[in-house]
Amino acid sequence: MTCLPSALRLSTIGLLLVAGCTAETPPNQKVDFAQIDFFAPPDYPATCPPMPTLAAPSIDQYPSPTSYALQPFRGMAPGAAQVVAKGGVGAAKPATVGGDGRFCIEVNLLADSPNTVTFTALDNNGCPGRDTIISIVHKSSAKQDAGVATEINLAKSAPITSDVTPGAGTALEYINDGDPKSWTELSFWDWDLSGNCDKFTWVRLDLGKSYTIMKVKIRWAPDVGSDWAKCYTVLLSTKAAPGTPDTTAGGDWTVAKQEQNGDGADQSLVGLNKSARWVALLLYENGSSGLTETFKLGELEVWGLDPNATPIPPPDSCK
Repeated sequence: MTCLPSALRLSTIGLLLVAGCTAETPPNQKVDFAQIDFFAPPDYPATCPPMPTLAAPSIDQYPSPTSYALQPFRGMAPGAAQVVAKGGVGAAKPATVGGDGRFCIEVNLLADSPNTVTFTALDNNGCPGRDTIISIVHKSSAKQDAGVATEINLAKSAPITSDVTPGAGTALEYINDGDPKSWTELSFWDWDLSGNCDKFTWVRLDLGKSYTIMKVKIRWAPDVGSDWAKCYTVLLSTKAAPGTPDTTAGGDWTVAKQEQNGDGADQSLVGLNKSARWVALLLYENGSSGLTETFKLGELEVWGLDPNATPIPPPDSCK
């Protein structure tokens, strides 16, 4: 503990002014005895005594930095009726002190910044005691520090392969570059003019490891014309190195979705909730008749999360 000169006599009015004395309890927590005013501040009752009678509240251990924008502080304030706090974004809602002297108060912190918060105990008459001042840093949590704990597009920039060569001026990487305005042309000869969904071309993505797949989105080129898939199938595989994508029962792939009557609109296959490392899209018949099946695929999105990721902790609160 360090103290300034203990007293200064004011001969004109015969008063004794107690000077500042600070104590570190614990580090980063300071009880400020200099907050003594012989005249009650305007936001406290005028009948309050000139010298505080309540001890400064003590604050339990708290995290710094913290990821909580609304940070709860717990502590002790024996003999107090309430505890108030100022700092961060502003003044906190007053907290009631229990019969055991315990309290919990929530303070809005300035995002990604250092914060100074002042805690003051109030007695039953609303008169303040001494202050406790603490320092705390807010830092936004990184959602993917321990893996994918939130649903993201796993397909973006993943390794992609196909059984056909893309059309001139297009590339397979356009299918999962995150930009639906870039597109890839895939074509194959189909001598069967009946329109049966029996022959197909495929693209597949390697996500690198198994994720929980929640939904798959298929986006066609902006000016797709009739080059969209009337028939398509989405396949999933958990194998490390699956074979050629197909719908054969008992193979390396399982069917997540089969469509026989596509209408040319972008597709969103939701509610899958299936584990997979590989995702494949089989394209059968396009929207026109002819000897060639051509598809202009704008984007293949695979949305999911990592089942082994450490989730973001739920918000802490006084409740």
